[in-house]
Parts: sequence; C-alpha cells; structure tokens
Amino acid sequence: MKQKVIATYESTPYTSRAFKASSPLRLEAISALFGFKGKELGSCRVLELGCSFGANIIYAALNAPSAEFVGIDISPVHIQKAQKIAKDIGAKNLEFLEADICEIIADEKALKSLGKFDYIIAHGLYSWVDDRVKDALFMLISKTLSQNGLAYVSFNTYPGWKQRDILRDLMLFSTSHLERDDERLSRAKSVLKALLGYANSFDENSEQRAVFSKAFLEHAKDICELYDDFYLMHEHFELSNDPKYLSQFVTHASKFDLAYLLDSSLSASFFDARNQVLLRPSLTERIKAEQYSDFLSMRCFRAAILSHSKLAKERESALLGRLESLELKSVYYRGNFDIARHEITAKNGSVVLNTSAKALAQALNNFYPSFASISELADAINTEPKSICALLLQLVFIGAVEISAKKLEFLAYKKGKTRLKESLRGYLEYFATTSKPKISLAGYMGEILSLEPYEAHLALLFDGKRDIKELCDDFISYLEKNNIDLKDEQTGLFGLRKDYDFMLNYTKQIAKTLQNSGFFEKIE
Repeated sequence: MKQKVIATYESTPYTSRAFKASSPLRLEAISALFGFKGKELGSCRVLELGCSFGANIIYAALNAPSAEFVGIDISPVHIQKAQKIAKDIGAKNLEFLEADICEIIADEKALKSLGKFDYIIAHGLYSWVDDRVKDALFMLISKTLSQNGLAYVSFNTYPGWKQRDILRDLMLFSTSHLERDDERLSRAKSVLKALLGYANSFDENSEQRAVFSKAFLEHAKDICELYDDFYLMHEHFELSNDPKYLSQFVTHASKFDLAYLLDSSLSASFFDARNQVLLRPSLTERIKAEQYSDFLSMRCFRAAILSHSKLAKERESALLGRLESLELKSVYYRGNFDIARHEITAKNGSVVLNTSAKALAQALNNFYPSFASISELADAINTEPKSICALLLQLVFIGAVEISAKKLEFLAYKKGKTRLKESLRGYLEYFATTSKPKISLAGYMGEILSLEPYEAHLALLFDGKRDIKELCDDFISYLEKNNIDLKDEQTGLFGLRKDYDFMLNYTKQIAKTLQNSGFFEKIE
C-alpha cells in the first residue's frame, strides 16, 4: 500500500498550497483567546504531517525565524523538492523529512528524535488514508504534542460528502479499465459532462430533475470546469477517501487521549445552520449540537483543532463560548468593512451586520490592515471595552474579524522609511523566476496571494530606495525589456504598459496588496 501511495504522488505531484485555517498564527491566536496558554510562535516548534512541497509552513518559517519547523511526507518527490525550495529561498529554521508515520511510531528512537511540538498540522491527511494510518496519525500527535499544544487535523466529513461519494464512485467505475492518469481524468470528466447534460435536459421542476440536488450538480460541474487535475487525482481518485462524521472523528481521537476542542473556523462550533448561537451546558452537548448542525447544513469539510484531553477539561467553560472565560484582552483584532447607510458588510464576504455595529466596524477600518487591542478599539469609539466584548466576539466567531496573539502593524511602503522584508526576498525571488511554482505564495496570516512572475519582480523592487513613481518607471522598463504587456481585467483592454496612469495605479495596488499581507518592515 505504501508504494502505491508513493507512486500516485510521483505520477501526479500535488501542488502545495498554504491553508489559512491551519496557519500556526491562527493556532497561536486561538490558544491565546481560549486561554490554552500555548507557546508563543516566536519560540515554538511546529510540525506538519503530509507537508507536500512545504507551502503551508515555508511562509510561517520565514516570518518566525526563531521558531523551528519540521515537515514530514511519505513522498520522496515532495521532500526533495521541498528541501531544494527551502534552501533556495534561505529558510534556515525549516527541515523536511521523508518518512512514514507508521514507521515512526514503531521506532522509539525515531519518535524520541522528533521531540515535542507546540503546534501540529495535518491538512488533507486524515480522511485520505486507511484506518491503520489514521491510528498512526493520532498516536504520533498524542506522543509528540506538548502539554498545552494544539493540533490541526482536517478531514472530509459526512453528511455533505455522501453526495460527492456518488460522483467519486461514478468516476472510479467509468475509468476502472484505464491506467494512465490523463486518460482517467479525461474519461471521468466526459462521463460527468454527460450526466450534467442528462440532468439539464429536464425542466427544473420536473420529477426527473428533482432526482439530482443542486449541490450534487454544482460539484459535478466544478469537477469538469474548475478543479485542478492534481487535486482531482488526489481527491476523487485517491486510493483512500474515507469521510467521517464529526462524532466518529471525536470518538476516534479520544482513544488516543486527544480531545476535539473546536473547528478552526470557529463559526462551525459556535453557530448552527441558521446562524444562531450554539449555547450548550457542556462540551459534549456543544459537540452534539455541531453534529446536528452538520446534518442541517450538509457540511462536507471540517478543520478540527485537538489537544490533550486534560487541557479540554480545564478550559471547558471557554470552549462553550462563555464571555467571562475567554481572554479577549490577550488577542488583537483586524477587520475590513464596507459601511453603507442601511447595512455593513465584511469585505471578506462573511457577514452582513446591522447598522448598530457601525461604530465598531469603522474603528476596525481605521486600524486596518493592522491589528488593534480591544482597549484601542473601545477608546476609538469612546466607550468601555466591556461594552463591545460581546459584539467583537460575535464578529470573531463568524469570521468577519481576524485575531492575532500579538499586535501586528502592517506597514505601508514609503521611500526611506520601509522596505520589503529582507527575510522574504528569497521567497519572492522564487516566484519571480519560476513560471510554474510548486508552492503557493502566502501572506503573513497564511492567505494565498496570486502574483504573476512579473508582479513578484515588482515586489522585489520595493527596497526603500525608490518612491512609487520611480518603482513604476523601473517596472515599465522591466516589462518593455522582457516584452511583457498588461491587460485590464475589468475593461479587457490590452497593451496598457504604455498607459502611465494605469501603470502607476497598478504599482500602488501591488504596494497595497503587499502591505495588507505584512511584507514590509521598517528601515533601521
């Protein structure tokens, strides 16, 4: 089985991406808010299991040079490439190891050499392996997680994946006679297109069309038109794809003295399918309510955060979302809102608020893209911190406001004052010189940034020695030298490198993107 798994990743390597929900900064912030007293990221140890090419920890390692990061993957193709990327970009606090977690837990020496970790990440692993590896995963987490540490484990979940199982079964059935990945993908997409054509041939209100749910057909369409081939191969054609109900996952984890605390999104743990607050008398009852909510919302993915069982018992009151038990003064807040006369909308699309939240939303906007303490926000609207606690917590729980365990000031670019962080120069050089990167570019908080190679080159020019106009001029010269032109996505107009106003605004937009994602530092 092990060799078959390795072979699938050698034939179709998985492009590595950062996942904000699993970011060590996210785990650190949740630890601070709920009073778990985890170690600060600046001096902690982070382990990622199933790390692929390392995108999910490389950016974090560069932003936390005093911390130690370890990535483990069973695929030699992944590890060899991850090691080269880390070396090329200058990540010195990052180690990648080719290893099988089943073999690690069977070898006391290997297990001891790993040591303890404050944060452990296993994204896209648990429900994509067989039961033996699932047990090994939880055993490894249980043995290597520090006393107050947190582990992130994502998994496909039922009931939402029940419908997707049908599509996966159809894809496997229709390609069982084929061996090459490209042939299997082509055949599967062809069959799903035929399925969509059949379903769409009926009137929307007909009995024949009613057989297919909207979510079922939308996912079939996404498989045909949206998803990358490498994702489809390792999601729908993976040797194991074994979704679990949340309740099953919780029971399994408990066998290894691991407790499910909450979902990294927070909203999945504290709001039901109707966006009503989940208030329950115990953690057991809150988790039951989450499972019922999953049934009502047809949830298909979970991002679970685990700890040792003792920690969950000690902080049960906080895990019920009780205001008096949470450490709201121990974290910092960031939000960005569109404020209109009759409604307030979070720019990340997560929520529409009543205008009673206008003052707090405006205060958050004034600090954005930096983070602010609850005291700073209260002072900004001339009130007491306790008067905004409930509303602020609600915004955090529904995902409209980000949290950080430390105060982060994301600086704007200004000649002679700020520059691109030196620690990120090698990181951006990789994207400036690589046409098909194996990893995604991520900002400070783990958000994915989509920069073309020429945009990454522009980012490298922010050295503190040029003002925006000088940057624009040098960028235009670079584009002309390399015969690169730009297109306005809104108007569809091409050949815009000769339009100076457009290019100047373009340069400013890149500067703002870099600022919002924490790429600049003060010039000392």
